[in-house]
Amino acid sequence: MKFWKNPAHTLLNLWRTKKPPTIQTIDFQFFVLERDVTLDIYLPPEYTETQTYPLILFNDGQDLPRMDFAEILGKMFAGNKIPAFIAVGIHAGAERHREYGTA
Repeated sequence: MKFWKNPAHTLLNLWRTKKPPTIQTIDFQFFVLERDVTLDIYLPPEYTETQTYPLILFNDGQDLPRMDFAEILGKMFAGNKIPAFIAVGIHAGAERHREYGTA
């Protein structure tokens, strides 16, 4: 059994896989869209303000919780499958097609 060969390492990995990213939600008035915009900011588990991180923006951020985005990120960060980055989910408004410039 893997646990008994290296219990400290196994417990550390289990602990890391249970540590999801921190999620902060902010709202602000966006004058160009003439509405309040909600942003969900996903910070990596080991986030520090002294380090710089790549930024990835996701349209339709209101859909990220339905796909368990935080859990997916947490597992990927814990397994060192992806480098640490900040993800921002931008919530679409009721007129999302107009906001994307497709209407």
